Amino acid sequence: MRGVSVLVAGRSGSAPGVVRDVCSVTRGVAGKIRTDCLFIRGRILPGGSNRKEKVAMKSIRESRLGFTLIELLVVIAIIAILAAILFPVFSRARQRANMLSCLSNLKQLSLAFKMYADDNGGRMPSSGDTTAGGLRPAANAPNFCGSLGAYQKADVTKGSIFPYVKAEKLFLCPADRNREASNIIGTLEEKKKYPLSYSMNNSLSLMKPEALAIRVNGVVTDLQPTRMLLLIHEARNGRDNTQNPNAGINDGIFVPTPGYAQDLPDRVHYDGTTIVYLDGHAVWKRYEELVQERDAGYWQAILP
Repeated sequence: MRGVSVLVAGRSGSAPGVVRDVCSVTRGVAGKIRTDCLFIRGRILPGGSNRKEKVAMKSIRESRLGFTLIELLVVIAIIAILAAILFPVFSRARQRANMLSCLSNLKQLSLAFKMYADDNGGRMPSSGDTTAGGLRPAANAPNFCGSLGAYQKADVTKGSIFPYVKAEKLFLCPADRNREASNIIGTLEEKKKYPLSYSMNNSLSLMKPEALAIRVNGVVTDLQPTRMLLLIHEARNGRDNTQNPNAGINDGIFVPTPGYAQDLPDRVHYDGTTIVYLDGHAVWKRYEELVQERDAGYWQAILP
């Protein structure tokens, strides 16, 4: 039996003269021809070693098709560490985005209040309840937010300031979407879809602010627009967010009487909430700070 080694030139597209395959051709006794070829990165293998090298390279390639258990565990551990670091960051970013959106809502609603007052002789819209001056809204007159009454549903498109904003989303903080308004009568789904987050200072209802005063720590003084509450993000679920389990938004009216425990600020934004004052500036404040402001008398307008 004779063996003949044949060098085959590179395949189409290779550089001229580069040997790509080594073939061994052997003619057997019966005239049969056996051909063994091996392609290993352009190297010419020593005679007789083709088959061993081919088996070895195949074994190496197969051994690299998957990850080892240790490699998988390391990858999983890295992913878990990254998740533990990044998820709180994303959560805080979402909370801050909700708070900023809430502040923007209040600012735009305050502009709607101003435009309404300009069109109505300087009087503020109705909150839906008796005012500081003892005025009562006319029968069936819309309040600012379209509330149908205490503990009832609301349709903000029917509110008196809606023509000035024309956007339902401005009445609801993003953090309150699908969040139960526990004091509203209805099914759990209806409570979660309550479209109102903000309540109006009831002492300003139907009043001309320039004709009002305040009583701070027992002393009557001029009303201070920079400290007079206009709208506040009221507690939505008193059971979870305030000191009074019965408190919670139910009609868009915020009674600013010192010590009144039925209407309270929310705690949804970093243990505080958002507020817009009569002069139009919107801010975030801690829950305790807001309660102190109310109890000092800055929010309750009175007739001098």
